[in-house]
Amino acid sequence: MKDSEILNPIREIKVGEKTVAVREMCWGDMLEFFRKISAHAGKLFTVDGAGKVKTDLTLEGLTGMITGVEELTNFLIVKSTGETAESFGGLPMGTAAEILDAALDLNTTAIKKVLALGRHFKGVGAGAAITLARPTTS
Repeated sequence: MKDSEILNPIREIKVGEKTVAVREMCWGDMLEFFRKISAHAGKLFTVDGAGKVKTDLTLEGLTGMITGVEELTNFLIVKSTGETAESFGGLPMGTAAEILDAALDLNTTAIKKVLALGRHFKGVGAGAAITLARPTTS
């Protein structure tokens, strides 16, 4: 394995005559992904005054979650491949799932590395997790 593959892992997936390269998202895209996840999680969970997390599963929340899944999936695939969301629309389900699996695998590995850094910020980690769980309103 080359050093560049360790520092910036790539998975290549054959799609017909074309090869799609799947990579880890860049830092800015990863932060945006976290913001999007936080916003969607905020539709399903609330934190009460005592700091307890409560589930708010309503039809509206469920609809938002389904919409969110599409938004998050498209964001992850587009940012991991550099391709457009439209280019994946006509792919066979198995091929699209293979690309999504590679994007999830590479990026969740990166997320685990980022979260592992939390050991350096023990007191800050809980506050950051609560901040991520509370979507901002703008």
